[in-house]
Amino acid sequence: MANQYNYNNYESYHRRRKKKRGSVWVWIQLLLSIAVVISVYMIDLFPLEYVIIGGAVLLVFFLLTLGLCNAYRSRSGGRVLAVLISLMLGVALGYLIKTYSVLDRITGADTKTDEMSVLVLYDDPAQSIGDTGYYIYGTAAVDQKNTDKLMEDISKELGGMPSATSFSSYAEAVGALMNGDVGAITFNEAYRQILKEIYPDFNEQTRVIYSKTIKTKVNVTKGSRKVTREPFIVYISGIDVYGDISQTSRSDVNILASVNPLTHKVQLISTPRDSYVELPTYGDYDKLTHAGIYGISESIRALEELYDVKVDYYVRVNFTGFEEIVDALGGITVYAEEGFTAWDGTWFDEGENELDGARALSFARERKAFSDGDFQRGRNQMKVIKAIAEKALSPAILPNYGSVMDAAGGSMETSMSRSEIGDLVKMQMSSDNGWDIETYAVIGYVDSRMTYSYGASPLSVVIPDESSIAEAKLLLQENQN
Repeated sequence: MANQYNYNNYESYHRRRKKKRGSVWVWIQLLLSIAVVISVYMIDLFPLEYVIIGGAVLLVFFLLTLGLCNAYRSRSGGRVLAVLISLMLGVALGYLIKTYSVLDRITGADTKTDEMSVLVLYDDPAQSIGDTGYYIYGTAAVDQKNTDKLMEDISKELGGMPSATSFSSYAEAVGALMNGDVGAITFNEAYRQILKEIYPDFNEQTRVIYSKTIKTKVNVTKGSRKVTREPFIVYISGIDVYGDISQTSRSDVNILASVNPLTHKVQLISTPRDSYVELPTYGDYDKLTHAGIYGISESIRALEELYDVKVDYYVRVNFTGFEEIVDALGGITVYAEEGFTAWDGTWFDEGENELDGARALSFARERKAFSDGDFQRGRNQMKVIKAIAEKALSPAILPNYGSVMDAAGGSMETSMSRSEIGDLVKMQMSSDNGWDIETYAVIGYVDSRMTYSYGASPLSVVIPDESSIAEAKLLLQENQN
């Protein structure tokens, strides 16, 4: 009898332990379910009815696993089910947290970053700021605010403000450095590629002895549209740098996207990067690509005046992000009107081409292989943008969602708010309608003109064709109406 009593106690003890272990996983499942529902609600990307239905489904699963774990015969199965559901909920929670973090990082952008340097000739004996106390500095009036901030730092390093000569442009300041008229110059790294067009050996002839990162709050366009019920215009800017998305840079891609959520139509208008446009802030003319050096707000204002429109938002992406986003999407398909070899030696066939990130970037950047150069590049850029948009709006994004979020996180920014993006996503999820994406590329003729950035040095520019501009205005207006 004693043995039977001990055996029954042993069995009872182990049943209680198994039941307890099962109950722990059920309650973990419940906590994760609550966390997922709260996260889905807070991230504000799903229609409310989806959140309610999802919560109800999770409640049903909780009650099911709770019932199974409390029943003697199905306790093991209930525990396994609770573990599996908890693991899936944990993964889902991870994706939701990542999405919230990325959206928080890329939205509401209002800062630009300038990398300011002090340059001397490569063979100059100076190795640091302390060695330039008796030098005459050359500065550029075209970038006065950043120059003043850099000169303040230099003054602290030297114990006093050095002698300085002001030039109207960085091109003139660099010329003075090359000629020995000044010993050092203050320099904005955003101009480096521009200066290489005048001085091909610029990088080899100069070196940096001091650097300062300057972050500035900028006045950017802030939309006030009800994005699911009113048409709006987005400026898409592709900058020619790798790394920090807020870094000041030329804009190699300049596309206006007119979005009409009522008709589900997007009209893309591409403007050649070398278009000769007025910089409204400075009252002078320059290449459109150079407007980006003075901040994205200057690029926007130049395009607003050119097309007589109001830009509501912007999206900015750098080359790093471009490649990573295409790779994260699993590649894209674009059509080439003719076979050609790109600047990096990559060959593209006439017809459909399957592109990974690196090949997509080569396709979008090439211009010298075409008889109409920059105009064909603009058309190719829109093909790539359209292919990315179509794939991102399709179910094909789901298997690669985490990778797309990782790519977007550090490589793009937008002035749209998180709530506006959420409204668009919810609208798309609640609708079966696809998007009709149309493209138009503005053309013009090549000429040589003086530019604000270069000062006295004339550059090759594109004079926009008036009839082409008029057609672009009409397309934008029609889609907005």
